[in-house]
Amino acid sequence: MAEEQIWVRCYHCGGDTAYTVQVLEDPDLIAEANKNPSIDKSVTCTYCGYLNIFTIPASWDGRPLVLDDDGFLGYNQGQPIVQGKRG
Repeated sequence: MAEEQIWVRCYHCGGDTAYTVQVLEDPDLIAEANKNPSIDKSVTCTYCGYLNIFTIPASWDGRPLVLDDDGFLGYNQGQPIVQGKRG
């Protein structure tokens, strides 16, 4: 598994918090993960301390993320930004 850094935008204050996720690299594991296309994670905002729930793809198989797909907002220096939801 490789690591990928993403940014989670807080639903409360709008601050971005860095989060590191494990990314699947094995094609067999990716095929299995695609049966359940998304995973919910949680992170505490580094600015206001509120809990944020966010959704990430179960595998990042080279398909580019689409705006508003699972709360995807864009990129910050090549790293994806996702919108947090109230936790």
